[in-house]
Amino acid sequence: MPLPGSTADLDLAYPPSPRSVPLGIRAATANNLIASFDQPHDPEQKWWWSRCAPLFYTILNASGSYTPEQMAEHMRVVRDVVIPSLGPRPSKAAAKGLITLDGTPFEPSWNFTRGRSVVRYAFEPLWDTGSNPEEPFGGRQVPEFARVLSRVAAPDTHLGWFDQIWARWNVAGDEAARAKRALIAHGKPASARVPQLFLAFDHHGAERRLKSYHFPILKHLATGVSTEKLVLDMMTDLRPGGDELRAAAAKMKTFFDRTKYPAAAEMLSIDCVDPRTARVKIYARTQSNSLDTVRETMTLAGLQTDEQTMEGVARVAKFWHLLLDERGGMERGQNKELRVKATHHTGICFVFEIRPGSDRVSVKPQMPWCQTNGTDARGAENFAAVLKMFGWEDHVDRFEKGVMAAASL
Repeated sequence: MPLPGSTADLDLAYPPSPRSVPLGIRAATANNLIASFDQPHDPEQKWWWSRCAPLFYTILNASGSYTPEQMAEHMRVVRDVVIPSLGPRPSKAAAKGLITLDGTPFEPSWNFTRGRSVVRYAFEPLWDTGSNPEEPFGGRQVPEFARVLSRVAAPDTHLGWFDQIWARWNVAGDEAARAKRALIAHGKPASARVPQLFLAFDHHGAERRLKSYHFPILKHLATGVSTEKLVLDMMTDLRPGGDELRAAAAKMKTFFDRTKYPAAAEMLSIDCVDPRTARVKIYARTQSNSLDTVRETMTLAGLQTDEQTMEGVARVAKFWHLLLDERGGMERGQNKELRVKATHHTGICFVFEIRPGSDRVSVKPQMPWCQTNGTDARGAENFAAVLKMFGWEDHVDRFEKGVMAAASL
């Protein structure tokens, strides 16, 4: 769940989950929603379509942001481009998705900002990952698949930075073998897997804006270089534009070195557009989820305490207790115990957004708040309360109706 950081506007997203698509979906209700769309012929693709399409369609429709023609085209891209990349259904797959808590490789979300809402989804292309011992982490289809995605993405889509990151961090051959041995040496089972790449589309009217999320963890396991160094070096080596990211990268290095709440860098994200206008985002996770952790990290351990940043911290403080389902309030240093511990969806995943030419870092905390809310119903109630708190009444009605529609699936 993206939350307000050192930006003037609020950015909230639902669902609260990495627990995204219900694998045991109610077939009759769900199939009625997508009856007007031709189903895939491949049985595995048909299986995924029947699980992913109803929820995605429900959120698109509930948002009120898209015409019927736009929704139909967005659905077609999911069916014809995304679904074929998800691989076999979980009961037949050698690897399960890591983007969600329940192993679903497709995660739709509904993002709210003042006056409008945007529907997006992220997904993990799995194909046959895990079925070949010589390619334990997959990825051979990625370069060509990126071109397929670019053909259904917005006209200004650019893959220059994407190609550079993938070429440097993709592990295969001997590197993949070393990474696999390192995982086992860290106590992981032989079947353990670490993701290399997530992809996402934001839907702005008829346009689909492509984003990519790259993981340095396997490269770290293969080489011993820290993920923080891998991320910061990759940023500043990007061409063109890396030189314009150096000041912010230096600030981030100081933050990583001095913060009292260690934040492990686990992902680097880019907008797949012209590098002159692209954002770079570092994702780093703390294990604590207290409000004090939020304050420490949003201020970059005291490196960034300007008025805009502190306004963002104050706004988060007003509703943080609701995200942790503590309606009576919480102490600033109080942590909330997680519902599911055997997962990497823990703590707070902070997003550090950087733009070329500026040393300013915009920080947003992302909360896996299915981990801290007692039930989905309480999570939805708490989210609606946050919308009301900031005067977004125009969103509340649509959100509540959308949640009820999704709950009926």
